[in-house]
Amino acid sequence: MLKVFGLVRMVCDPVIRKVPVPNKGEVSVARFTVAHNEYRKVNGENVRHGMFFDCEAWDSGADILAEQVKKGDLIGIEARLREEKWEDKDTGKTRRKNVLRVEKFEIASRAKNNVK
Repeated sequence: MLKVFGLVRMVCDPVIRKVPVPNKGEVSVARFTVAHNEYRKVNGENVRHGMFFDCEAWDSGADILAEQVKKGDLIGIEARLREEKWEDKDTGKTRRKNVLRVEKFEIASRAKNNVK
């Protein structure tokens, strides 16, 4: 298991849905995308390199995140890296995608239009 800790910016509002889980009934899942900027020296100049990550939060964490966090907010996250695999309907090939499963989060600062 790979743990990830980071300070990231919300690219979009979380999208929440309910999914059936055996022996639990329905639980909430929030999916969202975050961005992180990394700066590198190129020819003596700092150049910004943006990276985007798909994330998900489950259960009560999903409900709280969807209620409190909005696009543009800066949040600190603790997550674990997880791989999703599926078969492409058109080609039949196996597809893969890495997703950060957020286990803990903390709001570092709100976007100017999200101040409550």
